[in-house]
Amino acid sequence: MQLSQPSKLDTRQNTENLFKPILGSYIIYSYPMSYTYEDKHLDSLYVDKIWHTYTTSDGVFTAGLDGNWDIIIFRNAENVHVTVNGIGKHAVDVPYVAGIDTIGIALKPGVFLQDFKGKDIVDSQHTLSKGNISYVRIGGHLLKIPDFESAEMFIDELIEKGILLINPAVTTLNSGDTRGFSERSLRRHTMNTTGLSPYFFHQIQRAQQATRLLQQGMPIAQVAVESGYTDQAHMTKAVKALMGMTPAQIITRSKK
Repeated sequence: MQLSQPSKLDTRQNTENLFKPILGSYIIYSYPMSYTYEDKHLDSLYVDKIWHTYTTSDGVFTAGLDGNWDIIIFRNAENVHVTVNGIGKHAVDVPYVAGIDTIGIALKPGVFLQDFKGKDIVDSQHTLSKGNISYVRIGGHLLKIPDFESAEMFIDELIEKGILLINPAVTTLNSGDTRGFSERSLRRHTMNTTGLSPYFFHQIQRAQQATRLLQQGMPIAQVAVESGYTDQAHMTKAVKALMGMTPAQIITRSKK
């Protein structure tokens, strides 16, 4: 999905223009930067990191796939919007407006929310709560919506109440050690939790690996070999589709 640069918008009346285009779970690239960003990685079986942004002007970011679910909390001066985002199928350009405070809780691959199936929210988002609110209902429990500082306590509540669950089959797929699971069982578990086939899940992992190596300065041809692509052209096509940028663009932006 290709989205165009938004026109100037009234943030108070147009938060839907930010919420609707955000499909799936992504890695964000935006140049020039028009928002502040901070994050913290957790030593957790369930959560990779918590991130926080505040948009200082209107703009567009390129969203590349990261292969996991997210819980996203959007705030403006008047409203709060809480969503759960499934895994995307392709990179997208997402327009945003100024004045939006966003908190993201990036779950680890194989972690999902009770009462949700990956196939139902793959490449999309589901609204958990929306309006002038302080609480969100998830899995039959009413929880206080966190800010960046209290997000870890929110996560602890989700775990304690059995709302965040782990599918070990998908976790082993992510680690590369799938012993103990047949190909049929692995496919069933992966489809149920992520909405994607093990093959596509692997394509995301490979594109992520290629991106990391490119950002570290490895030559493009060598990255193609190290990441398991048949040739440089194959890698360029796959990385562009899944991460939203060509290898050359990734290298250029990593130097900024």
